[in-house]
Amino acid sequence: MNGTEESKEQLKDKLEELRHRISELEARVLEQWQTEEDLRLFKAIVESSSEAIAISDPTGQLVYVNPAHEKLFGHSLERARQLNYRNYYPPESVEIIDEVVAPALVRGDSWEGELDVYDANGHLFPLWEHADTIRDAEGKMLYGFGIMRDITEKHGILLIFDEVVTGFRLGLGGAQGLYGVTPDLCATGKAISGGLPLGVLCGRRDIMAIANPKRRLQMLPFSMQTGTFSSNPVCASVALALIAELEKPGTYERLEEVGTKVRQGLRDAIAQSGIEACVTGVPSVFEIWFCKEEPYDHRSAKASDFYKNIRFSDLLLKQGVLKAAEKFFISAVHTDEDIEHTVQAFHVALGQLAKEVA
Repeated sequence: MNGTEESKEQLKDKLEELRHRISELEARVLEQWQTEEDLRLFKAIVESSSEAIAISDPTGQLVYVNPAHEKLFGHSLERARQLNYRNYYPPESVEIIDEVVAPALVRGDSWEGELDVYDANGHLFPLWEHADTIRDAEGKMLYGFGIMRDITEKHGILLIFDEVVTGFRLGLGGAQGLYGVTPDLCATGKAISGGLPLGVLCGRRDIMAIANPKRRLQMLPFSMQTGTFSSNPVCASVALALIAELEKPGTYERLEEVGTKVRQGLRDAIAQSGIEACVTGVPSVFEIWFCKEEPYDHRSAKASDFYKNIRFSDLLLKQGVLKAAEKFFISAVHTDEDIEHTVQAFHVALGQLAKEVA
């Protein structure tokens, strides 16, 4: 073989090697492209999921939560990344995690069940959760993840809020707007009607549609909704005028300011009198309980001394302060003079009550 033929063979070999390398490069690019496409698809699915999804590292530190998780718990992704997943659970649930859930995950199994959890405001609610792990080829745990839903959604239970007291008082969105929990149905009234007979039932469109009279003609499931004052134009006009007032800038800020001062004044009066009592509620609506521990449900509320509550209301009335049977309702039209007079009445009434029960 002469030099020219040898050079041709070498060039041919180099071209073949180059083609091979280009093919490998094309394969890697296609593989990477496919991986990126898969990741984009996976991310889109996770972020659009109606179920809350959280991913943590092996120590439990959260690294990702999807938008549904943010909505369910009230923690942003940025805030969630500062938390360990255990921060979401009360001691009773942590005990179940340690004794049941964690051992199952260590074995390589998944776990599914119900646990109580805290939201961002410290409120406890029941949760359905599916827990599992992501492992490498050698079986080492890389990440843990949980798929969660509010227990009412898991079992198809309607969440119904009674916002007769809280509706339009805690804000235009009521308690659900304040705490970020949207019920399936909600009843409200009182604050919206300015004293006129008006009640409001609202909810999900598909549920409210059951009351549509057209369904009756179509032989579909139908619920009759009638009432003497239904669609009363006077009541509806007053409600619209009242909402317009509430929408004015500063209304709820003033309500919060007045309520905070009055509520703190009541707590100060309790401390000065030495009587055993506590105060619960938000600034615009709160109550005094004549017991040592703050009540949190119907049973614990029964620990409060009912006689002292009634007597306290009587003594307040003698000071020119009319208290509702169950709660203090604050209005945005209460003046600074009203606040001062009310707080002074607290001190006088509780002082007298303390002497009576001594």
